[in-house]
Amino acid sequence: MQQMKFKELFNEFYKKFSSNKILGIPYIWLVLFIFIFSFLIQLIYVLSPYVPWWDEAIYIGMAKFISSFGELGHWEYFRPPLWPIFLGVFLKLGLTIKGLNVIQVFVSMSILFLTFLFSEKIKKNTGLLAVLILSTTFLYFYFVHILLSEYLSLMFSLAALYLFANGKYFFSGISASLSFLTRFPEGLLIVVLGLAIFAEFIKPVNIKSVNLAEALKIRLLKVIKNGFMVLIGFLVPLIPYFIINHIYYGGYLNPIIFGAEVAEMSAPFYSESLLFYFKTILSNNFLYIFSIIFFIMFFKKKLWDNSKNTLLFLAILLFFAYFTHNPHKEARYIMVALPYLAIAASYGMHTSIDSISSMKSLKKYFNMSEIFCQFVNVGRKANQVLTNKKFLSTKNSQSDSNRFIRFCRSITGSSLLKVADVIYAVIVIILVLVGISFMLTIPKYQQGFTKTQEEFYTFFADDTNNILLAANPIYLLFTNKPITFLANWENAISLLNTAKNNNADYVAFNTCQYQCLDEECEKFKIKFMDILDIYPLIFNKTEAGCDYLIYSLPFAEG
Repeated sequence: MQQMKFKELFNEFYKKFSSNKILGIPYIWLVLFIFIFSFLIQLIYVLSPYVPWWDEAIYIGMAKFISSFGELGHWEYFRPPLWPIFLGVFLKLGLTIKGLNVIQVFVSMSILFLTFLFSEKIKKNTGLLAVLILSTTFLYFYFVHILLSEYLSLMFSLAALYLFANGKYFFSGISASLSFLTRFPEGLLIVVLGLAIFAEFIKPVNIKSVNLAEALKIRLLKVIKNGFMVLIGFLVPLIPYFIINHIYYGGYLNPIIFGAEVAEMSAPFYSESLLFYFKTILSNNFLYIFSIIFFIMFFKKKLWDNSKNTLLFLAILLFFAYFTHNPHKEARYIMVALPYLAIAASYGMHTSIDSISSMKSLKKYFNMSEIFCQFVNVGRKANQVLTNKKFLSTKNSQSDSNRFIRFCRSITGSSLLKVADVIYAVIVIILVLVGISFMLTIPKYQQGFTKTQEEFYTFFADDTNNILLAANPIYLLFTNKPITFLANWENAISLLNTAKNNNADYVAFNTCQYQCLDEECEKFKIKFMDILDIYPLIFNKTEAGCDYLIYSLPFAEG
């Protein structure tokens, strides 16, 4: 029964997207090619060696904590819980870190699929370009190998908007909530959905067939019903989370508030101009400039009459405004807006292509046979020059060319192609070549650990005793040893002074770990190093101006 239902859905999907053709190729086949192409490039990328990021290592440590029911790993209560839970489930099933990387590729492909579906809702036949623009955005491609929460949260975010666009308000709310529990800034989604519902209420009323009061009453009831369904859906996953927060952390919102404070503390290290995200996006893929056309058309052509367009507009506007205003700016943060911008850019490109192909001064079709024959004829003439053949007179040369072209036409016939299809095909080919260039540059960005780093981080691979005071969570990837993190040089001094009470037996850090912006920080660093001088130094290597150091502490029990 389930197989029959799936087959029917697949046949319906195939029929819907196979009727249109570009250069004689069914649209659906081009879409499938792009998906397979993107999947293979991302798979090759994630299986290459690389150095894990700080947050990635923390999430893997949290996943170990969950999969071991608190016996191993590390837990940071102020981080959203869903991503480490997701990773922890797969660790429990026996997957390795590389296995988790492959799972992330499938999450990425889900994002591309949802981008395609939502784009087709906005404007027919825009899905292919939207997927191509997104998948060939270096920022999106680069982070797929790093196990951060961006991709899973983005998948739920897109699902929320797509479900809303299809009238599935309750499930849209649930998906928005899951996105929030994966990455807290995604809480803006509930604002996006709420404003989209409100926009439906304030739209001009057509009073030709009904009176104004009755129309407003019907609309108000609809808005209340839809808004209630979204809100209930949003609260279903959220209420258990708030209850757990209250029981374990002393307040319903305490982890979220503390998480915001932690992010604010690091803001000075990530300060950028207000134009940072605009520059980042355009430098990653200049085709996003076409999204401006969507914004112009949104007001000029009253696209806000369609709730789907309003959803897209609000998602881009609110996420951009939030992250631009936020003093802590990182390129990866704006990934949340990339699928929506890709859809808007695809809309703008299609609008431009349609305008160009409808211009009266341009031909509606290219005669590809004529272009081919002229091209070959130029090749013949060039060959004559290169082989030093005797030139024909201008008159005879022209006559020779005409004879050849007539002969060529008689063989190739007439092959007319739409101007729009040719432009579309050129764009697709260029973007595919961009994707191939990503694959060729993988060795440049995937260097992996140096020998010193590998020795440093795997030093405790088989050690599970006592506690390690470490300045970098990458140790969580290679050991099940309990770890306490040195948050900064001042905190490191405090933890070192209480190491005996904590049964800590090692301290591991590199001298470049924490950047100092003032003299006070430098003083704490010097003091920390002075305290450690009395303890045995068991690992000491220098690389790129940084000292990788491990000290043994004589405090551990047994």
